[in-house]
Amino acid sequence: MNDLSILGVEDDQPRRRRHHRRKRRNPVGPALSLIVVVALAVGVVFGARAIWRKASAVPDYEGSGTGTVYVEVHDGDTAADIGATMLKAHVIKSTRAFRNAAEEDQRSRGIQPGTYKLRQHMSGAAALSILLEPTARVGRVTVPEGLTVNQTITVLTKDTKLKSAALKSAAAKPAQLGLPDYANGKLEGFLFPTTYNLPQDASAANVLKMMVEQQRKQVSPASLTGTVAGVKLTPERVVIIASLLEKEAITSDFTKVSRVIYNRLAHGMPLQLDSTINYALGRNKARVSQKQTQTNSPYNTYLHKGLPPGPIANPGLTAISAALHPAGGDWLYFIKKDRAGHSFFTADPKAFAKQKTKSQAEGVY
Repeated sequence: MNDLSILGVEDDQPRRRRHHRRKRRNPVGPALSLIVVVALAVGVVFGARAIWRKASAVPDYEGSGTGTVYVEVHDGDTAADIGATMLKAHVIKSTRAFRNAAEEDQRSRGIQPGTYKLRQHMSGAAALSILLEPTARVGRVTVPEGLTVNQTITVLTKDTKLKSAALKSAAAKPAQLGLPDYANGKLEGFLFPTTYNLPQDASAANVLKMMVEQQRKQVSPASLTGTVAGVKLTPERVVIIASLLEKEAITSDFTKVSRVIYNRLAHGMPLQLDSTINYALGRNKARVSQKQTQTNSPYNTYLHKGLPPGPIANPGLTAISAALHPAGGDWLYFIKKDRAGHSFFTADPKAFAKQKTKSQAEGVY
């Protein structure tokens, strides 16, 4: 027995050692957890995007709409302005829908003022396509230079829904049309010739007011003054002379005919313009007879010296400019010399008589 046996431990038995085995971790578990977390994150992101898209989607109708509605586009309107007008008229569902369509099409910058025939509940793109179509505009009318009031009424009656009787009734009340003071209560000469986009519900009086207002915008009385060939100019005289040019000559001869008028006025000679007699007779002819030169009218410039008592047509800006700035020359006579409308100018009465005979023989006068 040895010492070890006294302690109750046999020396021939190996000591038992405690082995602490570490548990092996399963790699599938964490990976699966990571996948679940990622999936949840992706779901949250896509869900958030879906919610955001739904919340931020631009309200817009589908298709080309139904019914009929008229929308007026004003000069200077932006896409936002046009969109607001159409939204109010229930054409589009949101201004953003129209603005988005306009931003994608550069042609939208060329939308013209006027009244357009549209439909309700249109998509923004469908509304834009109509606004880009010139034929969609209604109430668009062009009034040429040199027409009388009666001739202007004829044009308005032909190209709009306005009635001739209503226009004539409105024209017979010039005091209600906003004429400038120098018009002396006469409408003739103050219906400005240009292209108008008339509102769908415009009355006859409103249309004539619009034309008078345009004349006041385009022609400043302060600019219609001065002195030419010893003739003192006033706004009234300038408009009268401009109206004579419209009826007597083609545009390229305006400044020369203007000089003839001033030269004859300066010499105290009657103007002897056939256009003033035709105005008195209510017609639009090239020639007048010897008998017609005796017509009893203050507009007869064969019988009365000086300018007629008022304009005989509605002049445009080119004629008004020519009335203010005549060409230089000593001409006292002019007469049409060809079918294109060009005139022959001279200070010699014999040369004038000779050309007159020639023009009559050729049928150009």
